[in-house]
Amino acid sequence: MEVALFKGIRQEILKELDQAQTHIRAAVAWFTNWDLFDKLCEQASAGKRVELIVIDDFINNGDWGLDFQRFIDLGGHLYYGDPHHPMHHKFCVVDDHTLFNGSYNWTYYAESKNVENTIKVKGNQPLIKQFIEEFDALREKLEKRDTAIKRDFNNLSLIDLFSVRNYLAFDLLSRGQQERSLKPVEVATRTLPKNSIIEQAYRRLTEEVIRKKTITNLGVKAVVNGVQDRLFVQIPKGEQVPFEHTHYFRTVHDNQTKVSVETYKGQYEDCKYNEKIGSFLVADLPKKPAEQTGVHITFSLDKDGILKVVATNADTGGSMEVIYDVEALVF
Repeated sequence: MEVALFKGIRQEILKELDQAQTHIRAAVAWFTNWDLFDKLCEQASAGKRVELIVIDDFINNGDWGLDFQRFIDLGGHLYYGDPHHPMHHKFCVVDDHTLFNGSYNWTYYAESKNVENTIKVKGNQPLIKQFIEEFDALREKLEKRDTAIKRDFNNLSLIDLFSVRNYLAFDLLSRGQQERSLKPVEVATRTLPKNSIIEQAYRRLTEEVIRKKTITNLGVKAVVNGVQDRLFVQIPKGEQVPFEHTHYFRTVHDNQTKVSVETYKGQYEDCKYNEKIGSFLVADLPKKPAEQTGVHITFSLDKDGILKVVATNADTGGSMEVIYDVEALVF
């Protein structure tokens, strides 16, 4: 079976990667897509043999790119192509019986900007065997990496013969638009300054992000209605950001001098079923009867999903502040 794919290529590759039983071979010149990367990491972590060959350049190894070290640490086999003979392949073989081959790089740029194609092949073993042999021949000439390369954006040459800056900038723009995230688009504006398309997209996305809402409840572990270890919600799910809320928490024991401020996200009343974000200790409360002192706790969540938690001593006015950069807090 051979099928030509012109749309939905990423979804089709993801489906086959998800069904892999033993072995994945991928040789792709440029690789920036986190969905495909996370699937490779998942399969490597599950004990599948996952082999990946990519080019070593700023598109793949820039300091904003994929975490190839995580792939290695999870058991993935990473190889960088020969710099003197750049590998321009874009093919993947799954379990020796499914092949994807075409123009499609595993990037946001390829998916969102370019017109691409890939052919999916199943059952044509003579053809698939040729691609396996090509992959194995490439791999045998390369060194398996124990440490991934990370390249500093500031070292990207201003002499850009192969339009790396252009590709990087629009790949990051496409990623930011797809994920509704400002961070990749901010990097795109630095990668390709004064580009009117990117500047306009950044302004539009900024306006949209300002209207983002929280995706889950945010709060602290507390005694609620006499029950311990409950989630006291400081910022409810669905609140438009930026948002800020302060609540006064009183001590529950006589002469209590310490309060642990434990921050959680989730939808459950019982904190053990929610996800802990972090904690810190306020340890300078005066010795007083229960409920006669305490802390004011303020939650501030901005449009980029940055959460600031401030605990202020009700008696002294002293405060402690912790900032959490937690993904998937807003949408």
